[in-house]
Amino acid sequence: MARNLRSQRHGVLHVAAANGPTLPGKYTTLSYPVDCSHPFIMMLGMIAPLPNWIVQTNNRNMLRDVKFVAGDFGTLIASDAGTDDGQEFTIPADASFDKPSEPQKNIAPLVEDEADRFERRIVGRFLIQRIR
Repeated sequence: MARNLRSQRHGVLHVAAANGPTLPGKYTTLSYPVDCSHPFIMMLGMIAPLPNWIVQTNNRNMLRDVKFVAGDFGTLIASDAGTDDGQEFTIPADASFDKPSEPQKNIAPLVEDEADRFERRIVGRFLIQRIR
């Protein structure tokens, strides 16, 4: 995904990618620049082992009243990317059991899905801090 975003270059200032999964109780730190022309941050992460289940934040504006904010924070809710019709939190050993969605569905919170493995819980939190 990071490679695809880097190749777009339209409206993308920087792409930061983390190495490996973050285990419960641990955190991942990423650094990337924002400027007055690119004040929005979008984050997307995969809930392993399924690339179809994700967490995301969209369009976090780091510029308010013509000044950069010192920080921002929020919660991460499990979502289904809509690319696979499978309901299990496992990858099938036999790829023939994989069921890609045709057509692809909209991204939707898993809390609206009866297959919610997270029991309507927040699966993470994020903190954005300004570094000078």
